[in-house]
Amino acid sequence: MKNKEKYKISLVIPVLNKEPGLESVLKNIPQELISEVIIVHQKSKYKKNNINAKDNTTELAKKYKAKVINDNGIGYGKAYKVGFNYTNGNIITTLDGDGTYDPKDIEKMLKCLKENNADFISGNRLRNLKKESMPKKYIYGNYLISLIFNILFFTSIYDSQSGMWLFKKELLKKIELKENQMGFSSEIKWKIYKKFKFREIPISYKPRQGEKSLNLIEHGLQVLKSFLKMRFFD
Repeated sequence: MKNKEKYKISLVIPVLNKEPGLESVLKNIPQELISEVIIVHQKSKYKKNNINAKDNTTELAKKYKAKVINDNGIGYGKAYKVGFNYTNGNIITTLDGDGTYDPKDIEKMLKCLKENNADFISGNRLRNLKKESMPKKYIYGNYLISLIFNILFFTSIYDSQSGMWLFKKELLKKIELKENQMGFSSEIKWKIYKKFKFREIPISYKPRQGEKSLNLIEHGLQVLKSFLKMRFFD
């Protein structure tokens, strides 16, 4: 994408049940940059997260002029693939709906993409991470997963599990994304890294609002399983 080329940015946000941080995300979106916001709304398989939870996702979407896609499937990757199908922009950016990512970082990611004529910009949460932003066990877990990822796939990605990206939509026609669960974040990075111009830049990261829906061990096992499948069977 040349610097003078016009861009239209679609923001895709996966949401699992009632997301406590969603409003803080929506109200901080840089309106001058984002052309559309697509919220992919899924229901958790964990019963404890469905008990008497008043879901105000649709109301919030209307308030901030976002579009809600209700998806009956389960899975982080599945949510993104559904959301990508509804985008109209030539640039797609992503972040989670739990308040951990700062939408204002979209601007510097776009700047990096343009200045480097890059195809995919991945946000690096770990480079300047504040201690209070993530529990130690998750910090160490992310470092370990990224280390294994880089060894298996001959890459040099600092934060393989980051969920904030900005990339050219045209790339989706040139790669096949198979993962529907947590391994999706690693899969899209690896498949872009192999063939296109990949860049990684530091972004801010805040404490999650609300409870985690997936524990560290389950998350780690899901991701490692996806690594093996991608490495030896893809």
